[in-house]
Amino acid sequence: MCYYLTIVINKVFERQVLFMYYVTATDKFMSGWGLAENKTNKVVVVCENWQEAREVEEALHSRDEMKYINVRSSKPYYNNNYVISWYKYNKNARFKFSE
Repeated sequence: MCYYLTIVINKVFERQVLFMYYVTATDKFMSGWGLAENKTNKVVVVCENWQEAREVEEALHSRDEMKYINVRSSKPYYNNNYVISWYKYNKNARFKFSE
């Protein structure tokens, strides 16, 4: 029983280390003009663990121009109707993400 529990705990730990988390959101302010003319601007923040992803999600929920905020473990792919802004999590950044 203990051996099985150890394996399960190790698998959960390995999954958190091996998988990246992606926080996605639609930026209403940047959509529809400039480089995103006639397109939707999507923000994607790459995080190394679930805690970082939750922090970014909370920060994005506090911004009025962000909608459709999601956390996912698979890399998002979008068609040509979207302009994608990729960011990497940065704990020192103002909104917890930077380019």
